Amino acid sequence: MRNYELLMAIYDRCPDSNKREYTVDQYFDRCLDIRQMIETHRPELVKGDSEYPQQEVGIDY
Repeated sequence: MRNYELLMAIYDRCPDSNKREYTVDQYFDRCLDIRQMIETHRPELVKGDSEYPQQEVGIDY
């Protein structure tokens, strides 16, 4: 799948809250679907396991 096709598939999977109301579970499910799509078609973008977790963004010590 090319980048454009992947982006369009992700965009199609994004919920449109203007058309209907979604629950938190539905938003979470869509996010997981999008992550899985990226992991399947672009495995080089998947963050690998690091033995140095302090270098990850958003972790406070």
